[in-house]
Amino acid sequence: MASVLSIVAITIERYWSINHSVHYRRYTTKTRIRIFSILIWFIPFLNFAPGIWFLESHEDIQTNKNHSECIGAYHSNTLYLIIAQINFFAWPLVVIIILNALIVVNLYRRSYHFPTYGSILEQGKNNILKENKEKKIEEHQQQQQRIENDEPTLSIINESNLYTSKKMDLEVINQIKYS
Repeated sequence: MASVLSIVAITIERYWSINHSVHYRRYTTKTRIRIFSILIWFIPFLNFAPGIWFLESHEDIQTNKNHSECIGAYHSNTLYLIIAQINFFAWPLVVIIILNALIVVNLYRRSYHFPTYGSILEQGKNNILKENKEKKIEEHQQQQQRIENDEPTLSIINESNLYTSKKMDLEVINQIKYS
């Protein structure tokens, strides 16, 4: 039972440190840890001591010898057996399941508040795409302004750039070719 209670204590400690980290750091001391370690061994003693103290002697009838066996009272007392097993198995199991479920729920809720590595990469990719799109829109607007101001412009039409342009003077084309 001390092993089971140790697992329960570890689960409580993990729950407290994850879900209530500020209080955990403030109230966790070596003295409290020692007290709980002593309790982990004292509770099984309280659970099984009555069964040990009230031993019943059974004589071996088959061999007609006065051979006595010491059997704890918890083997013959159904109520004590039920209480001991609830203390040994049932409530520790329930506590472990509930606290681990609360830890998972808390961590799941936190995962929406803090970005993950994948979401940071995706956000960076979206920012780059957005910047490229804004840059293309700005270039297009500048080109439209040049066309409206009757400035000579040169537009190259290819698969990726399908902008229409004004006809340019031959002088401007020649200047661009030889520069």
